[in-house]
Amino acid sequence: MHLRHLVSLVILATGATQSIAVAPMDTNVPNTLVRFEVRRGTNAVGAMDVELFDQDRPETVRNFLLYLQSGAYSNGFFHRCVPGFIVQGGGFSVTNVVSTNLFSTYRSAPDLGKLRNEFNSGPVQSNLFGTIAMAKVGGDPDSATSQWFFNLNDNSTNLNVQNGGFTVFGRVLMSTNEGTNVLKHFNTLTRTRDIVDLGRLLGTNYAVFSDLSADTTETNRVPRYDQLYHVSISLLNRTNVSGSRPPNIQLLSPAVGARYTNGPIALDGTASDDAGIGRIVYRVGNGPLQIAAGTTNWTTSILPPIGFNTVTLQSIDCDGNFSTNSVSSTFLFVANVPLDLEILGSGRVKGLTNNQPLQLGRYYTVSAEPRPDHFFNGWSGSVTSTTPSFTFLVPTNATNFSLTAKFISNPFKTFAGEYRGIFRSTNTLDLTSAGAISLTLTRSGLYSGRIQHLDGRYVFAGRFSSGGGSLLQGNFGGVNRTVTLRLEYTNSAGIITGGVIGGSSSSELQLERVGAPRVVGGAYTFALQIDSTNSHSQLLPGGHGYGTAKLSRSAALTLSGLLPDGTAFTAASPISRAERWPIYLSKSGGNSLLLGWIQPSTNSPTELEGNLQWFKTSGVKSRNYPVGFTNRLELFASAYVAPTNGERVLNWTNGVVEFTGADLLVDMTNLVQLTSSNTLTVTDSNLPALSFNLDLKRGLARGTFVHPWLGTTNEFRGAILRSIGSIVGQFLDGEQTGVMELHPAP
Repeated sequence: MHLRHLVSLVILATGATQSIAVAPMDTNVPNTLVRFEVRRGTNAVGAMDVELFDQDRPETVRNFLLYLQSGAYSNGFFHRCVPGFIVQGGGFSVTNVVSTNLFSTYRSAPDLGKLRNEFNSGPVQSNLFGTIAMAKVGGDPDSATSQWFFNLNDNSTNLNVQNGGFTVFGRVLMSTNEGTNVLKHFNTLTRTRDIVDLGRLLGTNYAVFSDLSADTTETNRVPRYDQLYHVSISLLNRTNVSGSRPPNIQLLSPAVGARYTNGPIALDGTASDDAGIGRIVYRVGNGPLQIAAGTTNWTTSILPPIGFNTVTLQSIDCDGNFSTNSVSSTFLFVANVPLDLEILGSGRVKGLTNNQPLQLGRYYTVSAEPRPDHFFNGWSGSVTSTTPSFTFLVPTNATNFSLTAKFISNPFKTFAGEYRGIFRSTNTLDLTSAGAISLTLTRSGLYSGRIQHLDGRYVFAGRFSSGGGSLLQGNFGGVNRTVTLRLEYTNSAGIITGGVIGGSSSSELQLERVGAPRVVGGAYTFALQIDSTNSHSQLLPGGHGYGTAKLSRSAALTLSGLLPDGTAFTAASPISRAERWPIYLSKSGGNSLLLGWIQPSTNSPTELEGNLQWFKTSGVKSRNYPVGFTNRLELFASAYVAPTNGERVLNWTNGVVEFTGADLLVDMTNLVQLTSSNTLTVTDSNLPALSFNLDLKRGLARGTFVHPWLGTTNEFRGAILRSIGSIVGQFLDGEQTGVMELHPAP
């Protein structure tokens, strides 16, 4: 709650001009007595005699009397009223309290400095009904200036604890005059009749008068000046006499041009007046007006901003007159904090030393130099940087400052070598955002490499930072792109991850270091199945790809076979130390592309599996599927060893061959038998002229059947997958492919 803007107290009266009947007052009481006479225009509302707590709240009472005797409260009015809570004044005044003009202009009380909160000084004075307290800005306990408010209720549970507590510095004497009736009157006001929101009526410049009390029955209209509740305040037992000349002030320190290191800085001096000094106020730069401790001999301490500062001071006498000899001093404030410098690893730091004082607000340059065969790995602490030499600013509000230089042994000795990989968009299949990438990394972190994209090849070179990062920018495929690379130190196999930004979509990138394998070489047969929920059609291949694969002694993988659309292909890749093979095959000028990763199966070390992307654009001159397509392919490869004499190549006798897709109106099946001499015989005749030929040496199968409706002879081909006991492949039917599968009979 912001009580800086509490509305002042006014009682509505009607009829002719009224006088205020005031009971005799004993002016010999030890505390100061003041009288608040409330009027509305020329109509008297009532009077309240208030006893101020001089002994319990001396600074707050002195502040109130200073504003009073300086004339700041003359022609003042209650500018905010919240019935059942408070009524506030002391902030604003008008020129003519009996004017019949509509309210428009007003004066704000002068700023005589921010008052230190005295709520917790001396005995507790609660915010009870009839007490007067200082208003202040929310969130700043020491922000009271001229404004005060009367409590219209017992507000102790709220205002005694909020914002450091609101300082009560007086109370209404209930037995002397109409004080109780005046306060109770304000509890009868309502927003529908007596309280006006001038912010709503006149705009944001009048937002402070959102709870303005006035003698009006129409709250949607701006009130006249004579409808406001005006308050006249008089001092009943004044003892001081006004002086005849303004006060004087002298500044003893700080001296002009002085230099200070660390704070706080002491301000002190003297002041004089022929009647009495009310207070000393000072301002640092353009900051708020503050109050110093003492009067004729005064002192205070400040913690100014870093750099040159100017402090100005004035004395104010008890009548509110300012000294005419305003004094000031400009000085330099320099604050230091010790540097906590730490070096991790093998290296040294130049430019700064541990425990060196650092000046707040100043720039420093520091550099890190690694020892031979080591790398700098970044600055951390109060500031951070990845460059060995950098310049930083010590914040002006710093209370400590730390800096750590980290050095690491040369990581590139471990990860130097040849890397192969691919980049592709994982969210959407996009031919223009896919490609192959390779690089050679040296022991110093330098690298050079090549990108294959569509039908182009692009070379690049760069260097990894000690943190393992690098950035490339350039044009390939006719598009400006950014390639990010990061060497993963935590993976001893050697992994580089990153991405390619630019073009129609972003791509994920991964390279793996080529290395000595643990995988045993040998022969494989494989199948490529389209991963699609769409049925085959003239636009989408329906068969399985198939072929043979070979792992050399160095575990380099070579694939050879047919893709699901019947296109022949061959692809080769070395094995990575992570035991994977990156596959990248570009054909037809980059308009046909196969790429992905192959790795040993998680279920069996004698099987391989992979997830591949397969693209074909309409630019490919092809008899089959000339308009192109985009697909995902699942690869399954089974280790193949030719059977011995008398050993069946597939571990069953009775099987079923199925033909689906292409121009077959319905799926066709035939029962077959596998003899011990590895010949396949047909045991029924659903498909005319069905025949098989097994290539036991390579693990391939082929055959023919007569189309049941067209009468054409169709050829089928496939691979023998011994680990799953099946033959999987495709048959060609005109310009389409269909699925051929041979597996054990149920």
